[in-house]
Amino acid sequence: MGGSGLLAIGVLLGDGKATVLNDDTVSPGLIGTAVVFVLGVAVIFLLRSFLKQVRKVPPDAPVTPESGSAAP
Repeated sequence: MGGSGLLAIGVLLGDGKATVLNDDTVSPGLIGTAVVFVLGVAVIFLLRSFLKQVRKVPPDAPVTPESGSAAP
């Protein structure tokens, strides 16, 4: 869709006035901010869980390949 197509969408969705869609007129808004915040909180909880699981592993645990994988 070219620039004229975007302008037509802006006119159809607006109040009849031509609206130019660019970085100054379009922003993520509240929904975008909320999504980024929720993803950030989820990453923090996942990292905490990961670190908790890693701390359970004894430092002298043998490193062996999983039983289902083929050895090279």
